[in-house]
Amino acid sequence: MAIAIILVQRAMAQDRIQQRAQRYYEDGDYPEGIKVYTGIVTKGDSSYQAIRNLADSYLKMSQYEKATQLYDKIWRANIDMLPLEDVYDYALCLRTMGSCKNPIP
Repeated sequence: MAIAIILVQRAMAQDRIQQRAQRYYEDGDYPEGIKVYTGIVTKGDSSYQAIRNLADSYLKMSQYEKATQLYDKIWRANIDMLPLEDVYDYALCLRTMGSCKNPIP
């Protein structure tokens, strides 16, 4: 019983953190969103949405190298279902970094 309570509390805490990160992202507070999303992804949440929002936040902050690494990760994991907006953002990062010869691996 105690283990179940701990697991529920942990899940609720993670949900609150996700909501806070999403709120920062939606409000355009990308520096704070990056901090929270980095913690989420570092702790093992490799969900598409968390990684995508972190990549997009880096893009908005002109941190193209970091954004490219994350877009590459979601590109390889979701190549068949990646939204065109993400493909465009990934290509934009690669072009900005001078990788136009082979913009999409």
